[in-house]
Amino acid sequence: MCEDTYFLNADEALRVASLQNKTNGGYVLQVCYYSGEKIESEYPNLIHLPIENLVNDLAKSDYRIPTKVDFTGLDISASVKLEILQNFNISLEQARDYRNQYNAFYLKALKNAKLDFSEPLRFYLLAASGTRVMQHISKNIANALQNLGYEVLFVLDVGINDLNSLKKMAEFNPHVTININHINNAILGDDIFNFIWIQDYFAIEQFKHIKLRKRDKVFHLVKSLASHLKKLNITSQYQGFCIDTSVYKCRESIQRENKIIMIGGSYKVGFDGIKHSKKDEIVKILLDDYLLGTHTAGVEFGKYLQSLRKKFNITDVDLGEIVKYVERDGFLTYIANLNLGYKLELYGWGWEKNSELKKYYKGILSYGEEISKVYNSAKYTLVLGGYVLQQRTLEATASGCIPLIYDSRHNDMGSENEECFKESLLFFKKPDEIVSIIGTKHELDLNCIVKAHSYENFVNSMLCIINK
Repeated sequence: MCEDTYFLNADEALRVASLQNKTNGGYVLQVCYYSGEKIESEYPNLIHLPIENLVNDLAKSDYRIPTKVDFTGLDISASVKLEILQNFNISLEQARDYRNQYNAFYLKALKNAKLDFSEPLRFYLLAASGTRVMQHISKNIANALQNLGYEVLFVLDVGINDLNSLKKMAEFNPHVTININHINNAILGDDIFNFIWIQDYFAIEQFKHIKLRKRDKVFHLVKSLASHLKKLNITSQYQGFCIDTSVYKCRESIQRENKIIMIGGSYKVGFDGIKHSKKDEIVKILLDDYLLGTHTAGVEFGKYLQSLRKKFNITDVDLGEIVKYVERDGFLTYIANLNLGYKLELYGWGWEKNSELKKYYKGILSYGEEISKVYNSAKYTLVLGGYVLQQRTLEATASGCIPLIYDSRHNDMGSENEECFKESLLFFKKPDEIVSIIGTKHELDLNCIVKAHSYENFVNSMLCIINK
């Protein structure tokens, strides 16, 4: 396991920093401090720290304090090394003590903050660079706030920060904090508004252990999340995904071809991890019912799944993984064998491991412009599984690509606001219906759903709550 290290040799510090060593599931990045002349570098974990400033700079820094000294390249005796280590450890203890005092001061400032809401509002957002999507959503909210003239501090944690450091936040003294999937209210004073946007089920557990403040306001992404929150007596407000039209937009320089694309990962890994002996039989039953369009015939979808759960004595978690696998991988395999007259392209994680679909696999796209350009190159995109108003739905429509969406409005993962669904989206209940859909001319207004789901609208929802 790599440790945050103070290097007495700057070249060695540069070499180790370049390795970008990570722990804790790839989130925590090793911090490499060094003495000597400052090195020009793009590595965020290479920190210049002259040894004569060790205690003062570490105390005031918001990076993690090192736990190890590296003597690489130094020709010194064991006794000298021991003396350096002893002095170093004494200095670290002093730095930790001073930092704790600073943090206690910052915490008191935040808890006792008396805010003037007649002055321009200050918004604080923290995001982790280790997240694939959440960091971009937080950044887009920050951009929307800045475009409306508000003062914003957006902090992107690249994995080298001391999570207990409150320096930046206290000095900024925000009126409002915005968090995705985390409550983060323990350090906030009564005056501070805290908006919590819950997007995943794992985030529900924290509400069992953390008491909400009067100015903690919760948003939920889909209906089922609202139901889980309500069981815990948590009132929440619907907020679907939003889209950044400065990144996702129509690009006239790109020629739109007669092709259908799908951007999103395979669910095969999750399916392969299921140990149930009859999982393949369940897949066949589900897929047959989906293809016939009979899986909801006269029966609520939830009850249909419960009947399968009881029949096969399978957990809700495993059955959920199977449903996702059928609605994504199963549908795609079937659709790929239809006579569509369109080229099919797949982008995302895991498709190269599917023997039937890997010939359509085109790689993994980086977030933002690269994804938008691919959408601009295609007439249609497939939106499969889960719920209608996925992030991909908005990315495609904003880029002028027509979504072909599996009609999952029967489940509880759906949107509470179906504004512009008819105007902007094409739905199918059975994969076979895609043939007739793409063979028919449609007059769609893709911009309708894009406008209805802007980040500015979300910001205005928060401002409305504050103004009340």
